[in-house]
Amino acid sequence: MHKFNAHVFHRTMQNVKRHSGAGYQHIKNVAGHIDHGVHIAKQVYSVVQPVIRHYAGNNHIHHHAMKAISGYESIRNKVSEANDHVIILVIN
Repeated sequence: MHKFNAHVFHRTMQNVKRHSGAGYQHIKNVAGHIDHGVHIAKQVYSVVQPVIRHYAGNNHIHHHAMKAISGYESIRNKVSEANDHVIILVIN
């Protein structure tokens, strides 16, 4: 059984900090990939949207696409604000 002393506590805190930092960076990386994918999807949709409207008529595809994009932008803004708060907490 290990004795719990200042050295063990310090090493444990270093491990917690390292693992949480690595997890945070991984999540930011995944979120960046998702954001890039949505950006490309928006560009593709802007190109094919006139064709969809021409052939599909007014069948609400555009409405649903715009609602999905708006929802994503809302979530992205909330995540960005939370990230800004984390950065402020880490700096201070």
